[in-house]
Amino acid sequence: MMTNAIGGTNTTAYDAAGNLIAQTDELNRTSTFAYDSRNWLTATTDPLNHTTTRTYDAVGNILTTADALGHTTNYGYDALDRTISTTDAIGKTTLMTYDRVGNLLSLTDPDQNKTTYTYDALDRQITDTNQLGLSRTYVYDAVGNETSMVDRNGRKTSYVYDALNRQTQENWLDGTNTPIRTTTRSYDAASQLTVIGDPDSHYSYTYDLAGRLTSVDNTGTPNAPTVILGYTYDAVDNLTSVTDTINGQLKGTERYSYDALDRVTRITQSGNGVTDKRVDLTYDAASQRTNIARYSDLFGTQSVANSDYSYDLAGRLTRLTHKNTTTTYADYQWTYDGADRITQYISPDGTSNYNYDDRDQLIATDHSYQSDEAYSYDANGNRTNAGYQTGTNNRLLSDGTYTYAYDNEGNRTSRTNITTGEITQYTWDYHNRLTSVITKDNSGTVTKSVEYTYDAYDRRIGKSIDPDGAGSATAQIERMVYDGDNITLTFDGNGTQTHRYLHGPRVDEILADETATGVNWSLTDNQGTVRDVIDSNGVVLNHLTYDSFGQVTSETNTNVEFRYGYTGRERDEETGLDYYRTRYYDSSVGRFISEDTIGFNGGDANLYRYVANNPINFNDPNGTDLYDFVNGADQLAAGFGDAVTFGGTTKLREAMYGETATRNHSGGLFTTGQVLGTGASIAVGVGAPNTLGRGVSIARRFAQGYTAVGAGVGSYQSTRHLLEGCFTPWDLLSYAPAIGFAGQRTLRGLRNLGRNVSPSTFVGRRNPIGNIGPDAPQTSSAYNNKPSSAGKHNPQLQNSPFQPTQNRPGTFEGRDYTGHAFDQMRNRGLTPTVVENAIKTGTRTPGNTSTTNVFHDSVNNITAIVNDSGKVITAY
Repeated sequence: MMTNAIGGTNTTAYDAAGNLIAQTDELNRTSTFAYDSRNWLTATTDPLNHTTTRTYDAVGNILTTADALGHTTNYGYDALDRTISTTDAIGKTTLMTYDRVGNLLSLTDPDQNKTTYTYDALDRQITDTNQLGLSRTYVYDAVGNETSMVDRNGRKTSYVYDALNRQTQENWLDGTNTPIRTTTRSYDAASQLTVIGDPDSHYSYTYDLAGRLTSVDNTGTPNAPTVILGYTYDAVDNLTSVTDTINGQLKGTERYSYDALDRVTRITQSGNGVTDKRVDLTYDAASQRTNIARYSDLFGTQSVANSDYSYDLAGRLTRLTHKNTTTTYADYQWTYDGADRITQYISPDGTSNYNYDDRDQLIATDHSYQSDEAYSYDANGNRTNAGYQTGTNNRLLSDGTYTYAYDNEGNRTSRTNITTGEITQYTWDYHNRLTSVITKDNSGTVTKSVEYTYDAYDRRIGKSIDPDGAGSATAQIERMVYDGDNITLTFDGNGTQTHRYLHGPRVDEILADETATGVNWSLTDNQGTVRDVIDSNGVVLNHLTYDSFGQVTSETNTNVEFRYGYTGRERDEETGLDYYRTRYYDSSVGRFISEDTIGFNGGDANLYRYVANNPINFNDPNGTDLYDFVNGADQLAAGFGDAVTFGGTTKLREAMYGETATRNHSGGLFTTGQVLGTGASIAVGVGAPNTLGRGVSIARRFAQGYTAVGAGVGSYQSTRHLLEGCFTPWDLLSYAPAIGFAGQRTLRGLRNLGRNVSPSTFVGRRNPIGNIGPDAPQTSSAYNNKPSSAGKHNPQLQNSPFQPTQNRPGTFEGRDYTGHAFDQMRNRGLTPTVVENAIKTGTRTPGNTSTTNVFHDSVNNITAIVNDSGKVITAY
């Protein structure tokens, strides 16, 4: 039994062989586990008596996994126990082949689209080629840094490094190898980024003695006011305030308060010319959010709206009510099946009933208040509804209303109305960022044009909207300033502030939008979709409804402008698209308009599909991976509490949601400031997949030195983590000057693992479709720089304050690590040596996928998931 700082207790039970057989959380909810004679986990039963099962072959490879409804996935292996096939619950198969040393040579999706890879003598990927025969190529230096890449459009990018193998330049080259755009980076003696700049942005950074980010200055960013963001922290590295200074004048201040478990309990916003706002958050014993209270003053006397949350025994959100003292704005209720899929949704508008196929794809929605929906799909999840045509590599060619064209990188380049001939053209840059959208009538006259600008982190920082194209109207200019992943301020073309935003501690949790005319507050559903916009007096300004894939079906006042909409992302009225950071989503066809920027590492063989065609239960805030917004941090926090002993969290999360939930949901609430210190691993992502948001980006930047703790050793583990996250890596750095060239590279990696100012972007999403195989191959230089958010192998900044992508894979002392593993290790202050010790001395159990094993060091509560070739997939 373990008791946390606020009196919550977790209990565990084990059999004679030491297998965890039962776990009971702070709310007295129990999950049980069964094993075969080899002590391999075969069945898990959640608090609602839903049981999932798996079977093994003679050597421990998982042959089948089945959910509580009997939906079964089958796995096949070669003679070296490598996964060569994955067959889903409706018989659709993905195939993989390998070379003699285990490099992935090909991946073939269920629609027979084949992607192939080649490698050099050092096993570094040098090409990847898709079904269309289009290739990307990569070149490396002697120590494994990627020095150039040519994409499928023939665009070449080169990279320059200093003596410590830190990237100092990225150059976009024309056909004569002349740079046409350059991004530069500078570092201090501790390898902290101090300056980054490109033609459209410029940022300078300062840090305190603990390596925590203390300021971001955008001086030098063209056509934008000078904004300096300042940060302060408490003794345990929780972010306590963010200030903004605009053109030399201190304006706004946001302050954060925490409870004994380091959960965010209050956020306030005020300042010079800033309207006072306050938000209070409360939690139950299992760290599930139970209430959020909004106020239009700092003293909590002027109530705007309250939101109450209720959960079932499995920690699933079942009810959400928005109200004030006199009015109930919305009462949402959800019903689930045994596979944790929402089957019914009751809202003020009426009732929606959902049906799924055995792959968990949404196939029908029966609404009582708007038109019903029906969807059909091919073997790889492309729609086959009337009028839909899909070409090679899953590219949508027509939906019956429009035809579509693409460039060689898979980006949509045009959409043509079949009836009218109107054409919309899309332009993309070297990072596959959408830079312009131009609409023309059938005579070729421009009727609307839009231009987008991005910063060095691929965040969209500018819009120019010409509403009538060739007409006389003046283009509307907007500039955005970010605090991490979220927009905090916007300005018009004259430099006048137009918006100030307040974000909550969940991913894409927009709370309030302040303009010159007042403050608008958002009331959202379980996925963060904005359903109501109210003013500070509690008056509803606009009520919106959506279809299952996010199309707005009605709104009561179209004159109310609110940037955020479906799943809390930006709705671009000028294009009809939703901006999901690395990609744009077209809700009219339920798919992205470009390929997944991280390729098959997103867990889907269809690189255009949105959340595996399961938008009712999942979300994808970064455009790269889906995560479960419904069974979110609330779900996992509720299910497992914040005090888990000796691998209890690992077993329980695997039991409930599979190994991906285990590895992806460990520690996110730490980074959001929702569960730190004594307790259990609480699942969060995007910061963590399940509770998420502003707090995530805060924590990812400022409190990533913390790790999940196990019951019985919680206090010890928290202390050890604090030491490793805030001291040990720095201590190791002191030896860097005495180490040789290889040692410099290694210790640079350790520094990056230990630093707690870089966010890992939405690391860890629960993947309901299961892994389609091993990670798509990536370059293998040790602790190499991150890829750009364009998703190639472009070396990118490893240690940025606002990093939009994950670490690169690499090798340390002969052990291969995925980039995700490095992300998780850095976030938790774990060094490769500590992880290696867990592998060598920890208890081994089969992983939830067929080619992985789980090693758990119960003494230090460290878990590593390793594939059949010995590569560390993740560690926490």
